[in-house]
Amino acid sequence: MVLLIWRDVHDYAYDMGKLLCETDKIEDPEKALEVAYQLLEASIESILCADDSDGMIGVFIDDVIEQIEKIILMSNSNPYSRKIFTRLLKTS
Repeated sequence: MVLLIWRDVHDYAYDMGKLLCETDKIEDPEKALEVAYQLLEASIESILCADDSDGMIGVFIDDVIEQIEKIILMSNSNPYSRKIFTRLLKTS
């Protein structure tokens, strides 16, 4: 496990944020959701080995959860959207 030092955390969170913005461009909600889930998992793993004194990764995790909610709520074609979102919140 590599320790992510404090001065690198901002760049890491910024880069992850740029990736998160790309989910808005994915037309298939299931694919967008999968990308967001992957970003969430990566950020949760990274917080275990990073000096997140400023809370940048924590803020990013909040942003990912908001994006996941947005993807699910905007997906009218998915009858299980509320169930999926509820499951995500329980998993968190």
